[in-house]
Amino acid sequence: SIIVGDKQKFASAIICLNYGQLDRWAQEQGLGRLSKEDLLDCPGVQKLLSRELQAVNATLADYEAIKRPVYVFDEWTTANGMLSQTLKLRRAVILRHYAEQIESIYVKD
Repeated sequence: SIIVGDKQKFASAIICLNYGQLDRWAQEQGLGRLSKEDLLDCPGVQKLLSRELQAVNATLADYEAIKRPVYVFDEWTTANGMLSQTLKLRRAVILRHYAEQIESIYVKD
């Protein structure tokens, strides 16, 4: 996951979700097996993600709080260029890759 929002009114984030874990959770909740898109649209999953985000935001100052996150199931690896050989985030590459999603966060404001 990566925090975005430099020179914006609030911070946001691109948050990578683990499909396998979220799928197992959904099945345990009786939601059945859902596609990635359906998982993100599911009210139960949205509630879970909201609770998790609230827990993180509770540890942050108000100006640091993450608002309007973008959830993705992408895997960031060295092979796809999102991570360096030393496994550090390649911020410029990630920001370019998600430019449309990041822009959509801030045009709503």
